Amino acid sequence: MEGKGSNEAELLAKAQAGDTQAFGELYDRYFDEIYRFLNAQVWRSEDAEDLAIEAFTRAWEYLPRYRDRGHSFSAFLYSVARNALIDHYRRRKTRAGLEVEADDAFPDTADLPEDQILLQRQRRELINALSDLPPDYRQVLVLRFINEEPLEDIARILRRSEGAVRVLQHRALKALRKILEATSAQELVE
Repeated sequence: MEGKGSNEAELLAKAQAGDTQAFGELYDRYFDEIYRFLNAQVWRSEDAEDLAIEAFTRAWEYLPRYRDRGHSFSAFLYSVARNALIDHYRRRKTRAGLEVEADDAFPDTADLPEDQILLQRQRRELINALSDLPPDYRQVLVLRFINEEPLEDIARILRRSEGAVRVLQHRALKALRKILEATSAQELVE
């Protein structure tokens, strides 16, 4: 990935040879974006942090067998994180959706200026709308628009063709728009 430094291949080779400091540097480079991806899936920062750590632990364990196949290292990490997320849902036996706890996701607004209250309200509406989307729709939107991943990497992460990812993104945006419009219409009636 551009901007990640030209010595990534060197760090990766060292990490594959067991150099924990080199893996630590890769961890520092990618933790925030993997965390954001997971946090947008589970919405509780504690769960997202646990899953990110689990993903990096799995990546470290798999690293000796990792082979560069022309994709970015971050695409590999997203795949590992996605698998950790799937296992998380299997363990918790929840619907393959989001677990939003209002107290954690939305702080008290009593002392906030009006514009911050409005932003929090919009964020809440977006989170609720995203939670109503199927997991694949939600994942493609988070990867594309929150983490700004290229289509090629998203295709690898989701194990689909780039064309299929474009179609998935289009359908996800259409479904999200429909949910948000229905929410707005419902608020007008109330």
